Amino acid sequence: MFTEADIRKETMERTFQRGRQLYGYGNVQQIQVTDVYVDNKKYEKIKAFVQGSSWRCYHVDITVDEKSGYMGSYHCECPASTEYSGLCKHEVAALLRYIKVKEDQRRRLSEAPNKIVVELPHKPTLNELEQKKLVTKGAGLFGRLQGIQTEEKEKRPKTDIGLYRILVGNGFEQQLQYRQQAMKGKVHLEPRCHDRYNGKVTVEFKIGITQHYVLKNVMEFEELVRTNANKKYGEKLEFYHHLSMFDEEIVPLVKFLIEVAYDFRTSG
Repeated sequence: MFTEADIRKETMERTFQRGRQLYGYGNVQQIQVTDVYVDNKKYEKIKAFVQGSSWRCYHVDITVDEKSGYMGSYHCECPASTEYSGLCKHEVAALLRYIKVKEDQRRRLSEAPNKIVVELPHKPTLNELEQKKLVTKGAGLFGRLQGIQTEEKEKRPKTDIGLYRILVGNGFEQQLQYRQQAMKGKVHLEPRCHDRYNGKVTVEFKIGITQHYVLKNVMEFEELVRTNANKKYGEKLEFYHHLSMFDEEIVPLVKFLIEVAYDFRTSG
């Protein structure tokens, strides 16, 4: 196991104390430990950035055998690393941080995993249900369930009808992808003009996908789209009247009809 004693072997006491001071101040900004193999022997490669006595940071590379405490190689960018033999203070600080990292790893492995206790809800027995008069003794399976379901329904909070309509309206477009995905964007609305003998021109609308049906009441159509209601026109056409159900080229026409019908309705 690599210890402080292994560090002291490779440096002077004064340098060791300076390195300890850097480590204590938190000057080891970053450290990375990876496994490397030299001559088929496993070592640990330490890469760290250590801030010196000033603002400058130095890159440190050290190779150690954690089990035997042997130090293979070490290098730092600082001038002292090349001018003097042995470890510099930045390398000492990095090795002290490395020892702390290994200690934390061993502690986590030795600690027993925290047990998670999950308390499941109590499942009442048939006798308990009979005592609470939720079921009748000797009743069949459906009879027993009916008593429980009745009590559950009574406990459920009732939803305000106004809130319910808002929720349905806001989520309607998301529901369409599951309700009528095959029809989405395929409903056509075709206007057809007819000349009358008295010189007037009338417009008739037909709605459908493969088979078209006469749109008999524009006012009713406006209300169906406004409320996203469902209507069956015939055997081959029944859908919820949301704008996403209509062909993209027809949507402007649908919006125009809605505006005209709404203006007519509100004008009195």
